[in-house]
Amino acid sequence: MVKNLCFLVIISLASTLLGQKINLYPDQLQLLETQAAFFNPSSISDDSVAFNLHFANKVNTRSFGKVALRLVEGGLQSTKNNKVQVIRFQLANEKEGPYISKNRVYFNYTLKLALSPVTYLSAGTSLGLASAHVDAYSSSLYANYAVPDASLGFTLQHKKFTYGFSSSQLFNNSVNAYSDLVRLTRYFNTHLSYRAAINSHLTICYTSWSRLFIDIPTQWSNSIDFYFAKLISLGGAYHLNRGLSFFLSASSRLKHQQVKVFFAYNSGALTRSSSVYQSLELSISFFCR
Repeated sequence: MVKNLCFLVIISLASTLLGQKINLYPDQLQLLETQAAFFNPSSISDDSVAFNLHFANKVNTRSFGKVALRLVEGGLQSTKNNKVQVIRFQLANEKEGPYISKNRVYFNYTLKLALSPVTYLSAGTSLGLASAHVDAYSSSLYANYAVPDASLGFTLQHKKFTYGFSSSQLFNNSVNAYSDLVRLTRYFNTHLSYRAAINSHLTICYTSWSRLFIDIPTQWSNSIDFYFAKLISLGGAYHLNRGLSFFLSASSRLKHQQVKVFFAYNSGALTRSSSVYQSLELSISFFCR
């Protein structure tokens, strides 16, 4: 019995020592506008909005067709005395093949203050749960888990410029998954944009964003969008190591409501493995003023 006990202890220690340490990071849409509050919890797209609802879906094409990302967000917004407050509810589901489904749910609060007539500062935080579910034992890379998760961000607007910084997976939580240590490792996001109105019918917006990780290369993107009469937009982006993307959006505006549809094609062009990064994104947003 003593020999058996010693054997089990040795096996357990060996599994712990030989087990992998896996850092997990969530996927995201390539079109920042359709997931701004997921990327940075302090983001506010329009001060005049009282209620908004967003649905977004990203599906990889070709050989990775079963990999998908779905986002849902709803929010209430109040503007009073040069102060904007937003409360949001966010859901995210990330499908990695037929077995693994990762889910995230957050409550978000954002406050925006006027520092001057042309300068604004926003701060926001999201708090919730990150979880994963495995439907087959053969996909035992991750165990089922649910752990607290949070993000914190700041955004500074000055005239036509906007700069934001945020930190995601703040708690740096770890989960024992069989013999592996799965960690929701903290990472950082930045974005910079410049919006210029050429005339009453044409506006150009340049956006650069990045995600900085401790163990994998930085994700970095530059995009430019052309907005025509605030109803239609066309644009494109280059994502480092992920290739080219092309964007299209259209909106219909009534007196107090607006519906906006976004479409993006991530071509994977200018990469060595284009099929890995080829995906389609479709987002629908509803705004009420």
